[in-house]
Amino acid sequence: GDTTISTSTDNSIGVNTTGSGTSTFNQLTVNTSGASAIGVNVGAGATSTLGSGSTVTTTGAGAHGVQVVDGTINYTSGDVKTSGDNAYGIFVTNTTPSGVALTTAANVTTTGANSRGVVLVGTDATAPNSATLTGNISATGTTASGIVMQAAGTSADLTVGGNVTATDRGVYVSTTNATSSNITLTTTAGKTISATANAIEASSTTGATSITNAATVTSSAGNGIDVVNALGGSTINNSGDIAATTAGKFVIAGGNAVETVTTTAGTLTGNTDLGAGNDSFTASGGALVGSTFMGSGDDITTLKGTVDVTKAPQFDGGTGTDVLNIDGLSMNGFTAASNDATGNNLSLGSNITAFETINLQNGANFTLTDNLD
Repeated sequence: GDTTISTSTDNSIGVNTTGSGTSTFNQLTVNTSGASAIGVNVGAGATSTLGSGSTVTTTGAGAHGVQVVDGTINYTSGDVKTSGDNAYGIFVTNTTPSGVALTTAANVTTTGANSRGVVLVGTDATAPNSATLTGNISATGTTASGIVMQAAGTSADLTVGGNVTATDRGVYVSTTNATSSNITLTTTAGKTISATANAIEASSTTGATSITNAATVTSSAGNGIDVVNALGGSTINNSGDIAATTAGKFVIAGGNAVETVTTTAGTLTGNTDLGAGNDSFTASGGALVGSTFMGSGDDITTLKGTVDVTKAPQFDGGTGTDVLNIDGLSMNGFTAASNDATGNNLSLGSNITAFETINLQNGANFTLTDNLD
């Protein structure tokens, strides 16, 4: 039956499981109101399952809803709610070679300043780290982030299966392993990731970053997908809508490593900037409503299939030896006299700048509407 546990003192714990035991709670309600309190704590070696609509609510500053330290939590259904500043909805940390492993369908809501919906921290350098989050996550306090995953181990694999809303970063994954640590991030079709700062951000010192996005991604003041600090290179496969329209921000933002971007569906609203490195950008479906800047390096841009480029003001190859492939596509284009974005004019088509080679393939129809340089 229903069980309700309430605490009101600072540093208190509503439910505490430790040791090697396994505990299961259904229809559990936990309420804490003290500062630095913990709704449900799972200690080293312990395994706890929360299901059948269990609800954990904390209101104090720094009071985490669920905290797991070297243990295991299975939260199959229910809600976690925190309203205090600096409080995390679900906080999982693992210092052992088994690494962080979390699968949860819980919905998480945090409303305090500097709060986090879900925080995952793996500190062992040899450990793999993974999480599958299928519940909705909302972090609406000042500078509050939705999902934060930080791994010192060999990998960080994150699947986001619900909606994420945040006033700071939506989804942030970072790895710090000095030898090799790969990031794999997957989002789900029909879901939304919305943030004030970067909606999706990956950062790594080594190893490859792979992002597969099918969600609708929106940033009101940051980048849509940010891999500027993914130093081992990135592969981005997109089939969702991405929007980032603030001046100086980008739908997809690359850095100094090699970025390989493929978009097969969805509308990219805003500019793309892949930064330095020998990058590639392939668009075969959906629509580009913004310019594409390839940055420095020897880059390849390929436009093909059914992609709509009628609202793409500019394709810029940047410095280096750059190639533009127009494959089976009909489009209008020119090069502005200024040879930069100040000459963009969609009534003439796309402004094509700084490509040393343009290839027309498979019946492509490229109509010159002015000079081409």
